[in-house]
Amino acid sequence: MKMNLKRSWVSFAGAVLIALAPLSAQTPDFIASQPQDEPIVTGQPYSGEAITTVKMRMFDGTQIDRSVTARIYRDTLGRVRREQTIMGLEALDTKNDVRAIVLIIDPVANSIYSIVPGTNTAQRLVMNQMSHVEHRPVDEMPREERLGPREIDGITTIGHRMTTTIPAGRVGNDRPITIIDERWEARDLKVVVESRHHDPRTGDVEYHLTKISRKEPPADLFKVPAGYKIVDIPPKGPESGRD
Repeated sequence: MKMNLKRSWVSFAGAVLIALAPLSAQTPDFIASQPQDEPIVTGQPYSGEAITTVKMRMFDGTQIDRSVTARIYRDTLGRVRREQTIMGLEALDTKNDVRAIVLIIDPVANSIYSIVPGTNTAQRLVMNQMSHVEHRPVDEMPREERLGPREIDGITTIGHRMTTTIPAGRVGNDRPITIIDERWEARDLKVVVESRHHDPRTGDVEYHLTKISRKEPPADLFKVPAGYKIVDIPPKGPESGRD
C-alpha cells in the first residue's frame, strides 16, 4: 500500500541540520535530503546503506569530494528511521567535526522526530501541520523524461530525468544554465536506489542505496529512546501563526 506524503517534512530535516550547524549547508548532509522525499509505503520493509557524495570544483580548479553514509530502515507500518552523520561542526565543537543524528518518520503517530544521541532530547513535529509551497519561476523550462527499466545491484528500477533550463540573463548568466535531476526507483519497494543532481553552480550530488535487506527491522528502531525529553517544534507556514 502506498500513501502520498508531501515533501514538506524534508524542510523539517533541513531546519534541524541548520540549527545544529550553520555550516551544514556546505556538506552532503544538507543536500542529502533530496532522496528523502519518498512517499509513505506500507507492507514493504527494508533496510540499507545510503551513500551520498558531493563533488564540487572551485574557481581555482580545486576538486572537493565529500561523502557521508547513512543507515535507513523502513518497517511494515511505513515508519522510517535514518541514521546519519553531520559534518562541519567545528564552529560548535572544536574537538568534534562530526555528530550523529537520527530522524524517525512515524506516520502511525503522525509525527517526525529528530534525535541527537547524547543530548537526551528529541524534537517532534506533527506531520499534518506541515505545509510546503513550491514556487518555480515562470521563465524556467523543465522537461521530464521516463527512463528504464534498469537493473541496479540486481534490483529492477524505473528512472526519471528532469532537466531544467535557466535562460540567459535570468541570474546574470551570459548563457543558459542546465540543471539535471535523475532518479532510479525500485518498482516494488517504491524507494530511490540511485540518483544524481547536476547543477553547474554548485556541483554534483550522487546518491546510492546499497546493502538492501528485505527483513523486518526491529520495532525499537522507530521509537524515541526511554528517558529522552520530547520537545514540540511549532510548524512554519500559514498555520503556524494561529492559536
